[in-house]
Amino acid sequence: MFHFYINLAYFILHCYLFFRIRDNFISKRHHRLYAAVYLVLASVYPFVGLHPSGNNASLNLLSSVSCYLPPFYLYVFLLVLLFDLFLFINLGLKIISRDKRNSYQFRVFAFGSILILSAGIVTGGAINLNTIRVSEYQIEVPRKDSKLDHLRVAFAADAHFQPDSPLAFAEQFVGKVNALDADILLFGGDIVEGGGLNGKMERIEATLRKIKTKYGVYAVLGNHEGYGRREPDGFFSNAGITLLKDSILKIDSAFYLAGRYDQQLRRRKTIEGLLGKTAYNLPLI
Repeated sequence: MFHFYINLAYFILHCYLFFRIRDNFISKRHHRLYAAVYLVLASVYPFVGLHPSGNNASLNLLSSVSCYLPPFYLYVFLLVLLFDLFLFINLGLKIISRDKRNSYQFRVFAFGSILILSAGIVTGGAINLNTIRVSEYQIEVPRKDSKLDHLRVAFAADAHFQPDSPLAFAEQFVGKVNALDADILLFGGDIVEGGGLNGKMERIEATLRKIKTKYGVYAVLGNHEGYGRREPDGFFSNAGITLLKDSILKIDSAFYLAGRYDQQLRRRKTIEGLLGKTAYNLPLI
């Protein structure tokens, strides 16, 4: 249902964009050419969704590009909407004349600005997405009976690894984690997109197995792990990641680690049901 709603929103957005771009910026003699080009570009994202790339290099490239199309079209939509608002205000305030508004130069400038600004925002977002940054926090908790006086925890979430993910990103991630010299790595969900695996995924699994920590790597599931038709447990096992499914582990008699199912799973335990009434003699994460 999630993908159904996404595609429905995608369709409605394009219905608005198709007609407003045509009416605002495209001359009548080019309407047919515009319609053909627009329909081809708009069909890329749903086409890729219906045709898994597998080991096809062309589809892999198309799939990588298509991931950025929905946000690009979203910003185009917002800017075209803003442009329509400007035209409405202009009816009363007469900021620009009708002749200038309909001139070729103005239409090219306005539409070009919308496309360039939208592409710039998405490009900046893509750079931010693929740039791994480290934020440091210090938290004090009661030591209780633990033999430790400190614990260096690395925490990450929302990597969304999938067959089309660049291997270089996984390698960069592992390098960052290992450079932290962490005692333990925790994944907070949405680590992998649910679905089938292929050779590209196996290389990502092998890369993640290179993570070096004292106590290992642990994870809980997010909602995206549940989107595929297959359980992602094999990925975590192959990547050397221990899943916590409404369970608690005692780590080296030094602390407890508890992990819950994602909230989309209705049968998940409550916090009280998971932790019970035990008076834990060690710190609990």
